[in-house]
Amino acid sequence: METSTRIESRAAKAERRRYQLRNLPTRMRALPLLTAAKLARKIGLPVAITELRAVHHKADGSEVDLGVLSNLIVTTAGVNYLASTFLNTAEPETINFSDSGTGVTAAAIGDTALQTPTGNARVSGTQTNPSANLYRSVATLPYTTTLAITEYGIFSASTVGTLFDHFVFSAVNVVNGDSITFTFTLTLTAGG
Repeated sequence: METSTRIESRAAKAERRRYQLRNLPTRMRALPLLTAAKLARKIGLPVAITELRAVHHKADGSEVDLGVLSNLIVTTAGVNYLASTFLNTAEPETINFSDSGTGVTAAAIGDTALQTPTGNARVSGTQTNPSANLYRSVATLPYTTTLAITEYGIFSASTVGTLFDHFVFSAVNVVNGDSITFTFTLTLTAGG
């Protein structure tokens, strides 16, 4: 007889597969960018790619690793903010405040805010540099109401600030007591 842990694990894997299937259109939109990035690396061009992963922690104690939710969209405001750090008018390490929302319109480079923020406080992530060319921020966002989380943004401040990157994906349904751990990764590849 299987233990409840094994059954939960099997259920979590099935839920992950169902989510990834629902989220496939979002992942397919990123395919041209990822293909272009792979080609650019192959011919020696510099590349910057972002990725968002998530783990859904449920109020009952179970969790589902949803995998990659999306790649894309470094905003124009985000690129301008990063460029300004070279003039010491902004600090790159402040790009570390995570927020989520329920907006469903596709992310665009002109975005400066989430479409429909949850209203919860932004969460400062744990920053790491897992390899020389990677920046990572990991933040767990708690929820106190029933919501369909469909967007994520990483900002330069706990309120207002610059929206550096904006992701829109298939709904992750949360209830009171749930949380989602979002892992934002920026990969920079040298070229020349």
